[in-house]
Amino acid sequence: MTAVAPILTSAEMRAAERAAMERGIAGAMLMERAGQAVLEAARTDRPARFWAPGQAAVLAGPGNNGGDGYVIARLLRCEGWDVRLFALDPARALPPDAAAARSAFETAGGVVEPLTAFTPDAARGRLVFDALFGTGLARPIPPAVARALDMAAAEGAGLVAVDILSGLDADTGALLAPAEMTAVADLTVTFEAPKRGHYLGEGPRRSRTLAVRPIGIAADVAALATQDSHVLGEIRADTLPLGALVPRDPLLHKYRRGHLLVIGGGVGKGGAARLAARAALRFGAGLVTLAVPAAAIGENAARLDAVMLTVCETEDDLARIIRERKIAAIVIGPGLGPDERGRALLDAALEAALPLVLDADALTLMAESAEACFARLRRHPARRSIVLTPHMGEFRRLFPQHALAGDGPADRVALAVDAAEKTGAVVTLKGAATLVAADRMRPLLHPALYGRAAPWLATAGAGDVLAGMIGALLAGGWAGREAAAAAVWCHVEAARLHGPGLVAEDLERMLPAILARIGEQGMGAGEAKGRVSPAGRG
Repeated sequence: MTAVAPILTSAEMRAAERAAMERGIAGAMLMERAGQAVLEAARTDRPARFWAPGQAAVLAGPGNNGGDGYVIARLLRCEGWDVRLFALDPARALPPDAAAARSAFETAGGVVEPLTAFTPDAARGRLVFDALFGTGLARPIPPAVARALDMAAAEGAGLVAVDILSGLDADTGALLAPAEMTAVADLTVTFEAPKRGHYLGEGPRRSRTLAVRPIGIAADVAALATQDSHVLGEIRADTLPLGALVPRDPLLHKYRRGHLLVIGGGVGKGGAARLAARAALRFGAGLVTLAVPAAAIGENAARLDAVMLTVCETEDDLARIIRERKIAAIVIGPGLGPDERGRALLDAALEAALPLVLDADALTLMAESAEACFARLRRHPARRSIVLTPHMGEFRRLFPQHALAGDGPADRVALAVDAAEKTGAVVTLKGAATLVAADRMRPLLHPALYGRAAPWLATAGAGDVLAGMIGALLAGGWAGREAAAAAVWCHVEAARLHGPGLVAEDLERMLPAILARIGEQGMGAGEAKGRVSPAGRG
């Protein structure tokens, strides 16, 4: 990885702010900058109808997030806006910087009203700023707060959340609010770096747009991220060695690009393995062989040309194929079948001293004797180039101690990191926010959310394509963490390039266009503004 684009916890953000204050930036100045940043984002990142009325309501809480709200209210008053400010607990003593911001608002002629005075008439036609609870929230919000936010949404107000919508845990995205709360921010404005809760849990459902604005402490955030390898990194085009995806050596030979083996299943089960194999060939593998039972050769031959076919029934067959065909990496799982043949071939694949992608049925089979499989992975000579690619259901089967109800576990980052530690391998926990974790290395997250959302990627076979893409990079010599991160980014980019109506076969067909853009521009397709630094493999 060429850089760190941090995604912070609330504690990490507070640490960066403390570092900034220790070098002389006053807390009151940070609060002033935050208020200005929110207004700048509201002007530029919201439809004009939310900015045009000249009327605003600010909902202010009892902490420094409320202090940001007082700054926003004062600045808008100075611009001539009709501003009403509603405080959750007007009589409560505020922290010093927030108290100073309130005093400045009142000195400018502002009036502080109780939150109970925020009625439908007060919300209607106004731009409403939620500065009630920010990133420090650790307990459920009062019902009155949820009602106020729902009322603003019901009255058609433009709702702007300061840092994060009140009621969301900034670290996990968990909803710390009554279950019936329905409010969604039209815009969330956060500072210097996104927070984990913007991308996890309920976070993405509770904001239509996320804006990240500077407040003058970028150096402190960067220093924190550099010094602490536990800080989550965002997978972006400008953090990836994308230039290495495009061959540049005019004398390159296909065997130097690597020979990938995809192990498929029996009759009528070949679609998933074919998707993986074709995607791998598109994404850079020099050769791809699909290994299937003899009975399935005919149906696969009818659907494949450049992908080679071979019969593989037993462990001895697999050992022979690896030896004779100079196999560089293996993908096993897509369409494999959770049967005796699948068990035997998985066992043989784990014995081979080769990079592996373990997906789909391979994960299901591993779950039958998970601890024994994890021990084998930890001893594997190529464990840094072994990638597990579970979705949340497969993850729960592999790690039943984490089998929580629903699709929103308390801390998906912690789950992925724990899984990587247990296996010694790279764990790619798939979802709209995909996590890539490797033992003793910085965890990474790719959010296919907000401006990078591609909900049509939730389609059968998309994961098989991703497995093949990762396998192609492993065959070419990439380390597992970097291979997974680059493949995840390009996978989403291919979906975005295609658009709605996508089926898995379309992903493979989009890959040449993605690679062409990378090659021509030297940067991520359609996202990065800076040049991508050249990077080697491994």
